[in-house]
Amino acid sequence: MEITLNNNKIQTQAATIQNLIDSLNLKDHNIVVELNLQIIKKVNWAQTTLHKGDNIEIITFMGGG
Repeated sequence: MEITLNNNKIQTQAATIQNLIDSLNLKDHNIVVELNLQIIKKVNWAQTTLHKGDNIEIITFMGGG
């Protein structure tokens, strides 16, 4: 299905946000996920299903000093 990820249209087979995070090989402890303008809590990623046309923003935080 086609979704928009960080302003780029992509094809994915991911059924949930957690599937998408895993398929992108992201470390889930440093990111925030927004689905259709709503922040989705990490505890809900595995239960939150994706649908054709969804708009997802993934923000990654980096530490440093």
